[in-house]
Amino acid sequence: ARQLLALARRLVETEGVLSLDSASLICLPGIGRYSAGIVAAALGERAPAVDTNIARVICRVFAVTPSQAEARKSTNVWSLAFALVEPTLEPARVTWALIDLASATCTTRAPACGNCPLSSECRFARQSAGMAPRMSPSKSAEGESV
Repeated sequence: ARQLLALARRLVETEGVLSLDSASLICLPGIGRYSAGIVAAALGERAPAVDTNIARVICRVFAVTPSQAEARKSTNVWSLAFALVEPTLEPARVTWALIDLASATCTTRAPACGNCPLSSECRFARQSAGMAPRMSPSKSAEGESV
């Protein structure tokens, strides 16, 4: 609630005028790297947005193995996400495609590698019997690994 109030005050101070690029958005109270990236991408900026699901896809495809808790904050994961957001494509479409891929195909517990459009490039899918080393499990309540 405090961050929302601070954001509202900033809007009043600027008379509702804000720069909507990711670097400016991330400076706003309550706006993190993911939110700044998703808004900026929606407006056409070549900005990545990495949530837990996108981090899982990137970690599997490129065999990056931070712990689940660290994956969405990993510099390597964010760098790879930026590389995926091609300047010639619509950044928001790339981000939403990764989100959809993570929720429908590259799921946490039962990835459907045979149905994945990235399977030929994915290190996870290419491992013997479709299994790759899993990311270290987080210490979350669910205890799921990616």
